[in-house]
Amino acid sequence: MMRISNPPKIVAELSGNHGGKIERAMSLIELAASSGADYVKLQTYQPDLITINSSAEGFVITDSKSAWYGRSLYDLYTEGTTPLEWHRDIFEFAKSLNMPIFSTPFDLKSVDFLEKLGCERYKIASFEITYKALIKSVAQTGKPLIISTGMSTLEEISEALDWARNAGATDITLLKCTSSYPAPLSDLNLIAMTELGKAFQVKYGFSDHTLGYLAACAATALGATIIEKHITLDSHDGALDSAFSSDKKSFPEFVRAIRLTYEALGGEKFGVSESEQNSIRHRRSLYFRRNLKVGDLISDEDLLIVRPALGIAPKHFEDFVGRRLTRDAIENELVTWDHIK
Repeated sequence: MMRISNPPKIVAELSGNHGGKIERAMSLIELAASSGADYVKLQTYQPDLITINSSAEGFVITDSKSAWYGRSLYDLYTEGTTPLEWHRDIFEFAKSLNMPIFSTPFDLKSVDFLEKLGCERYKIASFEITYKALIKSVAQTGKPLIISTGMSTLEEISEALDWARNAGATDITLLKCTSSYPAPLSDLNLIAMTELGKAFQVKYGFSDHTLGYLAACAATALGATIIEKHITLDSHDGALDSAFSSDKKSFPEFVRAIRLTYEALGGEKFGVSESEQNSIRHRRSLYFRRNLKVGDLISDEDLLIVRPALGIAPKHFEDFVGRRLTRDAIENELVTWDHIK
């Protein structure tokens, strides 16, 4: 594999971890900036445009493994929404920290709203990949577009790309995603991320819902151009997505681990690296075992193959055995080519 040209861009996802407090949202943006993230991202929606206020079957989370078990969809989205009236202040605060900011719109009105704020790029959430009108609306802005592919078949991804491209999108990144929270490592199938790039000729990345940074480092090694991670102030504070988010202690480590992974990848280089300059002398060289006189025949018992490597490499051992010395040799002396000229 050729050297991956650039480290992945790290997106810090606020989601509903602001806990209904704009001050907390601002603190999350500060965390993203101080940790070295490349972008911060919001989710822009209104509960009434996503679901119905109902407790009927299908409108309540029944998966006992879910962090939101027993909650109605409407209640979840009401708690998690980032109020529209916060957005301008949040965008301006992020820009004051030189932190690029964008959002995931979940409806057509949100796209129009975000355009008025000068949103520089957009993301389509995994759950919206079949929402043709939304994808077309975002694509028509001409802004860079990220599409998350959790749960999607190749056919669904292909359709979404067709809608986006036909509507004018040219800068598209597909994110490999497992839409469970938290996502188990065994369900990630990260190698499929590279197949997305090959199959659809797009940039690819990873939306990370796992705990820790192992999966993100693996994605970096596989060439992810974007890695997204939910952030929170404290993973135990009970905020909506905190249980699978990276907090003020772990998120700086998350960013650092990705950067170090990229640094370790390097390129297709062999030979002595800069840090190995002092180590190469700990190979072996040829030395004389005993004193010898000019004209003596060198036997294999007259030579040592020992460290340090200050002279002739052991591979030349046979070149000396059976040759006559052209000058005296001293015990423990380094063998040189002059000894057999």
